[in-house]
Amino acid sequence: LNSKPSIQNCIIRNNTANVGGGIYLNFQASAWMQSNIIANNTGVESCGGMAIYNYSSPTIVNNTIVDNINGGIVAINRCLPLMFNTIVWNNDGESVTNGQSAKILASYCDIEGDEVFPGRSNLNTEPMFDEAIGNYNLLEDSPLVDAGNPEPSHYDYFFPPSHKGTRNDIGAYGGPLGGGWATPELGISVFQNPAFPQWIDVFIASSEIPEMAPACSLRIDT
Repeated sequence: LNSKPSIQNCIIRNNTANVGGGIYLNFQASAWMQSNIIANNTGVESCGGMAIYNYSSPTIVNNTIVDNINGGIVAINRCLPLMFNTIVWNNDGESVTNGQSAKILASYCDIEGDEVFPGRSNLNTEPMFDEAIGNYNLLEDSPLVDAGNPEPSHYDYFFPPSHKGTRNDIGAYGGPLGGGWATPELGISVFQNPAFPQWIDVFIASSEIPEMAPACSLRIDT
């Protein structure tokens, strides 16, 4: 709600919610989302991958949104998300849905559909994931390698998991955060918020890589 969180190098999978099984942004929640995998989530009523509602305008960079149930991304009611270098593939239902004066502006993305999604240099082609490695890494000869935004701010810096030249690889393993997949040891504390009994606060801390695990709050409606 009316927030601007940064969500980076996260794997969000195997979750279920009525709306937005993986991510739900609502009421001017304009997140910065970079180098995440959103996979195998279910939206019971709407959108298993990412639901963007009510004046929310996130920036979605180098994400992989795949294998979700009931849609990949939906934007409803005057939302204007910007999406670059992102894979939206093999989701059950529509890959991308715009409604009620919302419009997702995509460029250099691979979005599955009956035709190429409108926008600059978008693709509609099989990503060619490396099944041997898993976690939606690309094969070296994938058409998404060196197919992302060519501007220097989007360059690949980590080889592997990126491939070939410095131009951005579409998906979670391309771009400047494509190699930020360390696995720090995390400490997690969960307690009821005394001011709002219907809320549960979740705090995540890491002694190894503090900047990768900032404190956060999770609201669960009952």
